[in-house]
Amino acid sequence: MQIYDHISGGFARQTRSKRILECFWRFSYYTFAFLYGCVVLCNKPWLWDVKQCWIGYPFHEVDTTVWWYYMMETSFYYSLLIASVFDVKRSDFWQLIIHHIVTIGLLSSSFLINFVRVGTLVLISHDVADILLEFGKLTRYDRGLKPLTNICFIVFLTGWIITRLGYYPLVLVRSALFEASRLIQPDYDLLDLTQVPYAPRVIIIMLFILLILHVFWTLIIMKIVIKTATQGEAGDVRSDSEFSDEDVKEKLVK
Repeated sequence: MQIYDHISGGFARQTRSKRILECFWRFSYYTFAFLYGCVVLCNKPWLWDVKQCWIGYPFHEVDTTVWWYYMMETSFYYSLLIASVFDVKRSDFWQLIIHHIVTIGLLSSSFLINFVRVGTLVLISHDVADILLEFGKLTRYDRGLKPLTNICFIVFLTGWIITRLGYYPLVLVRSALFEASRLIQPDYDLLDLTQVPYAPRVIIIMLFILLILHVFWTLIIMKIVIKTATQGEAGDVRSDSEFSDEDVKEKLVK
């Protein structure tokens, strides 16, 4: 029981200062992961030409730097999934859980069948918006930085649209749908469920689940855009409440 109280005290009953530290930790991680990903991928041909993710498959060598990048990101999403169980319950709690599970599934399955190249592109493009999101949260918590909140929100919104609704579906998902089979196995038909291998279909389904979640969160962002236009201050994009469920119940009782 003491162990549970210690864990829940660290995650589920967060004070304002703990929430700030949590945002700063995620901001630091996403920034480091993005910069490390840039260093790892800057000289890789598939960063500049997505077709290189499929040409020569499955004989793609995974060098040490790419391996560490993949393992680091996979481990981080495992930690997010575990922490979500004890963290403050947000309005999009189940969407976050689904997101983490699908992301872990994508990383694990793509590593097993050596779709690592396209996986690295998904990772590095997603980290951009997450950096901007966490920094925007920090400006809301720090009164000295609050004038930057709306500016950060505009920058975040721009980055989100470019990476999550632009690059991800129009470049990566489109390439996985239409170019992968043509360049790897010309006679492969995604719609023929009797044809092997099955793994590419599973990966594409998970890619679309991520896209659906992106659209869901975009709707939330649009609500905040409207609220900002009418009230003048951006709110939290992902319902990052300061209070746990117990705090809310206590306030209702009072």
